Amino acid sequence: MAPGRSRTTWLTAVLALGLAGAVGFALGHSNRPPAFVVSMGVALASPSGGTAYLGANERINRAPTGFAYSLPPNVPWVDREGTLHEGSSRPSCLPYYHAERVKMEAVQFPIASGTQGTVLWVQC
Repeated sequence: MAPGRSRTTWLTAVLALGLAGAVGFALGHSNRPPAFVVSMGVALASPSGGTAYLGANERINRAPTGFAYSLPPNVPWVDREGTLHEGSSRPSCLPYYHAERVKMEAVQFPIASGTQGTVLWVQC
């Protein structure tokens, strides 16, 4: 084999390996798994649903900065006695249009335009 040819073969192999690594990184980065978080936060309910902010420390009268999670209107919830209520009613600790601090679990998931999130359950 000619000396120039072995160098070309080696360079081609390195470039192909680099390209494969870049493609693998891009595919893995764009296909992130959902992220589940259980935390205290502030939730603001309305008849059509609401918004929740995990990690918020105080009740709010305006939307805080940070990631806002969708709060479904009939989100499953656990009352003070530990009874689970599944989709039958709004959590009793979340009166309409009044921000309350509660424990909740939420999930963030990738979508084409960025990230979206929703609350999975609330503990009163």
